[in-house]
Amino acid sequence: MISFDVSKRDKKLIAKIAKRVKKICKPANERIIAMDLTATHANGCPLDLLGMLKAREVDLLHDVGNIHSSLDRNTGKLKDCFEPRYAEKIPF
Repeated sequence: MISFDVSKRDKKLIAKIAKRVKKICKPANERIIAMDLTATHANGCPLDLLGMLKAREVDLLHDVGNIHSSLDRNTGKLKDCFEPRYAEKIPF
């Protein structure tokens, strides 16, 4: 079952990221972007949300576009071995 459970802080950052993407790419749908980022962040691929918020436009759009096309909407997992540039780095 897909989860959309993220902290209030993360929810605010995701909303800011979605708003920024909308500003860069006018036809973008903020709700869909926020839902995709939330699902990705909550279901196995935590995102560096602060990094995404400050990212260069090309890097931000790369991640958001590929998350949108790679997201399994039943599980919230990313398919096709896609790993966002702004995935949280897990220390080994």
